[in-house]
Amino acid sequence: MNNALFVSLLIAVCYVSTQTSVAPLSFEVASVKAAKPNETIDPARTGIGCHGRDGTYPVLAGVIPPPLGRCVLPSVGLKGLINVAYDVYAEQPIGMGPLGKIVGLPEWADRSNADRFTIEAKAENAENTTKAELIRMLQTLLAERFKLKLHRETRNVKGFVLVVARNGSKLVAGDPSQPRTNFGPPEWRGATVASIAIGPDLKATGVTLSPYLTSALTAVLGVPVVDKTGLTGAFDFTLKWSPDERQFGGRGLRGQRDPMGPSLFTALQEQLGLRLIAEEVPFEVIVVDSVEKPSPN
Repeated sequence: MNNALFVSLLIAVCYVSTQTSVAPLSFEVASVKAAKPNETIDPARTGIGCHGRDGTYPVLAGVIPPPLGRCVLPSVGLKGLINVAYDVYAEQPIGMGPLGKIVGLPEWADRSNADRFTIEAKAENAENTTKAELIRMLQTLLAERFKLKLHRETRNVKGFVLVVARNGSKLVAGDPSQPRTNFGPPEWRGATVASIAIGPDLKATGVTLSPYLTSALTAVLGVPVVDKTGLTGAFDFTLKWSPDERQFGGRGLRGQRDPMGPSLFTALQEQLGLRLIAEEVPFEVIVVDSVEKPSPN
């Protein structure tokens, strides 16, 4: 094959690929505005989140869903918007991720009083739009209005591995007859899904160690926790400990616990027969390559 023919074929293939590529999904109408300083949100009056036709919207006390086929995100920082648009919370069964999941944020988006925005957006075919489609539309909106470009990569970061303690596991198999009250994103809800709730004790019903217990420990410690126990099956347990000031994102919840109670590390060994070892672990992060403040509309 001569070079001219090869180049012609290559151009033809590229042209066909371009013509058949799927256009990004986008909202029919969308509003992005800077939130008012010190703006407070009443979840009983304002729908929060993205409401698709296929999912069970989280039923939380005093919180109402937005209308079907809409994303309503009032007074949210860029980090929170990326969490929603790239479903970071869904990667954790209890709806909480480790600190440092999103890196490369500009100063205006990463400080304690980060700029906040209010987004209200509606799909064209609202009644038939799925949650996944709304999320893709939100990604398009952030790319267009915030000029957001990002990528995912795996890094070795400081964290913990969960192992069986020297004297063996004290976990007891879960009782399937016990009721399951499910927490976390709607993807994790359902009659057969386990439940786990934090604070100040950690109460679990029918959970596997990964991803449930590791997710809970990740939320408490703020760094990734990886299961290396080799234990399979579902377990019921309650873990009681006295949080220190570094846990729960620096909040500690010390006022809710007996300060003389065991540390998390001691409680894991004494109550569950498990141990945490500090170690570098592989961890996927979302890297913000570039982003701009949106222009008002």
